[in-house]
Amino acid sequence: LTKNQLTPALYNYLEAYKKFTLLDHKEGKFKSSLKITSVNIKLQDLTSALEWIQNAKLNFEGEINSSEEYLLLLAEYYLNSKSYGDILLITQKDKIDKFDFNTRIELTAYRIFSLTELSLDYSEELFFLLSSLKMLDGSRENNFVKNPLTLSFVYYVMGYVYARDSDWETAINYFNYSLKVDKSNSNYIGIADNLYAIGVAEKNLNQYESAKKSLTSAFEIYNFLDDGMNSEIAETMLLIVKYLNDNDKDGTEKRLIELLNKSSNEDVKNRIRGILQKD
Repeated sequence: LTKNQLTPALYNYLEAYKKFTLLDHKEGKFKSSLKITSVNIKLQDLTSALEWIQNAKLNFEGEINSSEEYLLLLAEYYLNSKSYGDILLITQKDKIDKFDFNTRIELTAYRIFSLTELSLDYSEELFFLLSSLKMLDGSRENNFVKNPLTLSFVYYVMGYVYARDSDWETAINYFNYSLKVDKSNSNYIGIADNLYAIGVAEKNLNQYESAKKSLTSAFEIYNFLDDGMNSEIAETMLLIVKYLNDNDKDGTEKRLIELLNKSSNEDVKNRIRGILQKD
C-alpha cells in the first residue's frame, strides 16, 4: 500500500477501535490495536506504533506472550526501531517453542537478523532455519506455510546473512527466492527491498549493468509507494553504480552532491562522501 492508501486504512482501524470501545469488546480492541500498530510501523510513525502496541497488550485477555500476532508485531516494531537486544529477549528458544512452525521460523529469522547486527553467534539459529527451508524445498507453496510472506521474510534474512559474509552469489539466490514469493503476492515493498538488495550484491560482484537495472526498478517502486526514505537510499546506490561505471561522471556527481546537501540520512551522506573522496 502507498502512503495515500495507508492513511484511510489507519482512519478505518481507528474508527473500528472506537466502536469496540463503546461496546467494551476487548478482543476487538486488541485486534484493531494491532492493525493500527502495523499501519503506523509502515508509516514510520514509531512513537504512535509503540503507544498502540502497548494498548494492544492492555486489551489482551490472558498471557500476552502467548499471542503470536502480538509477538510478531512487537518483533517488527523492534526491528524498525533497531532495538535488536529487545528482539533477542522475546525470541529466546524456550519462549517460541510453544508456537507453530510458521511463527517459529519467522521469529527465528528476526533473531538471526538481530544477532547478525550485533555481531553475535547465530549458528544454532541458522541451522534450524536451514533445516526448515530444506524441509520446505520443492514445496514452497505447501500447507506448512500459512502466510507466504513469512517465507519471503525468511528468505530475505538468509540473503542478508550471506551478504554480510560477502557471499554475494548465495545472497542473490536467497533474495531471488524472496522476490519470487513477493511478486506472487503483489507485495510491492518486499519486491523493492529485494531488488535493492540484489542490486547491491550485483554491484559488489562488479555486475554493473545488472545492478543498474535492479536498483532502477527498486527506486521506481519506492517512488510509486511514496517511500521517500528508501527512494533516496536506492537512488544514492544507483548513482554510485553509475559513477563507478558510466562515462558521464559530471552529471552523476552533480546529482550526488545535490543529495548530499539535502539529505538528512547520515548513512546516505557518508556513502556519497566516501565515493566522491575516493575519486
